[in-house]
Amino acid sequence: MKIPKTTKDKPYIEFIITDKNKIKLFTTSYFWGGKNKFFYCPEGIGNSCLPKQLPLFFEVLKKRETKNVSKQIEKLKKRIKEIKKLNICQ
Repeated sequence: MKIPKTTKDKPYIEFIITDKNKIKLFTTSYFWGGKNKFFYCPEGIGNSCLPKQLPLFFEVLKKRETKNVSKQIEKLKKRIKEIKKLNICQ
């Protein structure tokens, strides 16, 4: 992955991880609020950080999304159990 060169006017790297797990990197002058604040856009999920922090932000995002998916799976498992308990058309 090639990290774009930052400038004084655009010191941050903005990244977007698309729904197809492609990583898009841009330089930007905006900081989106830290390693625990991500934004969602039509392309996927993203944030911005200093270039040195990029691996840390990716790791935090990976853990966060893994936790979110695990929670969704647990909710779906509970829902399946509830549906199986229904006495409809038996």
